[in-house]
Amino acid sequence: MTIIGLHELQIIDSQMSRLNHDLESWEEKATLDQLVTRLSELEGLEGKFNNVLAKDQQDQKRAEDSIAVLTAKIEKEEKKLYGGQISNPKELKGIENEIISLKKRRDEEETILLTVIEKVEKIAADSSKIKKTLQTVSAEVDSLRSRLEELSTEINGQLKDLEAQRIEVLATVSPDSLKLYDKVRKESMGLAVVELDGSTCTGCRMELPASELEQDIGADQFRRCPHCRRILIKKKN
Repeated sequence: MTIIGLHELQIIDSQMSRLNHDLESWEEKATLDQLVTRLSELEGLEGKFNNVLAKDQQDQKRAEDSIAVLTAKIEKEEKKLYGGQISNPKELKGIENEIISLKKRRDEEETILLTVIEKVEKIAADSSKIKKTLQTVSAEVDSLRSRLEELSTEINGQLKDLEAQRIEVLATVSPDSLKLYDKVRKESMGLAVVELDGSTCTGCRMELPASELEQDIGADQFRRCPHCRRILIKKKN
């Protein structure tokens, strides 16, 4: 039963290797990795834009507050100038000069405010574009992660079933045979047991010498290919 058990073990291990490979080499995994990187970049960029926008909005608020204060002062001084309560020409001239100075400062603040508003509007527009792109990429990442999770669940379920089968098969294999199997499998890219198709080893596709073929390969014994050293089992007709 050992050779048959080894062959069954090889079939199971090959299936498990193939499933693990399918999971690792999922065709959209590279796309997912790229999108995750892009998502991280966009999140960092969004944070920078938000910081700049917050600072410019503070500058806008300061300019607006300054203009409001200056406007209030101008109105107060104009009331003094035109209220008729002050008749001293020198004092009136001083008020006129103060109003001119205040209006000049307000004009400067208004120029600054216009510049800041333009910056805020541009940054807000750029930030909005980044946010939309971020939402799109995030949705794509979530979709791919969901599909990967579904694939992982499916494959892990199959692997669990195969592992249970493997445990059953191991009970039919002697410790020495298992040790040899593990050694050959490690040395032969995961393929330790192969069929002998006529006179050809299906592992390395080499013809076996006639002397090897004269030795019958039974169900309860096994031979190794003289070329690749894999364990041979007679192919079923």
